[in-house]
Order: sequence, then structure tokens, then C-alpha cells
Amino acid sequence: MLVCFAVGGVLLSAWMYWKKLAVMGCCLIGLGVEARSQERPYIRRVDRTTASMDREIRSSSLMGSRMPKFLDERAGTRETFVVRWKAPRQGLDAGVLVLFEYKQGREDGVKNLHIKYPFRVAGERVSEFVVSEKAIERAGPLYAWRVRIVLRGRLLAEERSASWK
Repeated sequence: MLVCFAVGGVLLSAWMYWKKLAVMGCCLIGLGVEARSQERPYIRRVDRTTASMDREIRSSSLMGSRMPKFLDERAGTRETFVVRWKAPRQGLDAGVLVLFEYKQGREDGVKNLHIKYPFRVAGERVSEFVVSEKAIERAGPLYAWRVRIVLRGRLLAEERSASWK
């Protein structure tokens, strides 16, 4: 009976050992999944600025210099979107596409701008998209936008405005 207890005690401590190993293994697997998910490209943030060309001052052509000059607030207005994103350390193959899609007030449909990187991309990147003043005058201000990072037709990351549907 003493031998059985000792064997039972050994079995009990071996079972506790394997249980601890199993818990530690699950934790390590969880950390590995987390580390792998961090190795996907992601979009840090998108900054939107509206710039007007303050240097352009409009004046009346009828009275020349006797008329006061004024600034046409619609003229020279453009929207700039600066996309800050990060590629994994091991890099992404050449051909990565950063796609900026947007919708405007007076026109239906989605318009897009894109930047294609013809070289291997790794680390932090900044992509800048400018919607020209002519496009804004013609179709109105932007009310929704979406940024996507695509490689060989596969969506890698996406960020969108709250109004995008």
C-alpha cells in the first residue's frame, strides 16, 4: 500500500507538471499569435487638412486698384490626406498599393487615388493624397473616405471615416 501511494504521488506530481506545461504552452502560443498579428501591415492614422491658397488675392477687374481687394474663399481650396502606415519588419514585396477612395457631395460614385510602390516596402511609411481644388469645385467637398493597403489583390489593412458606407 505504501508503494501504491508513492506511485500515486509520483503520478499526481507528474500530472501537475504536465498541467503547468500545458498552461505555459498555451500562453506561449497566444504570444506567438499576437506577435504574428503585429507583423501585418497596419494604418497608424490618417490626417486630413484643408488648405486654401491665401497668396491668391482676387480683385475686381472693372475698377483696378481703386477697388478693395478680397479673398475668394472657394478659390484655391484643396484637401490633403496624409496616411501614416507601417509595413512588417520582414517587408512587403514590390507592388504594394495604397488606395485612397473618397466620395464627394455633388457626385455619386467613388473616386480614387493610389500610390504603387515598385520596390520592397518595410517599416514606417507616409503616403500623401491631395484632392485638387478643381475636383472640389466641380463635385463639392469630400464627405467620406477610405484607405486600403493591397498586395496582389489581397486586402492587408483598411481605415475609413465614420461616414463611409
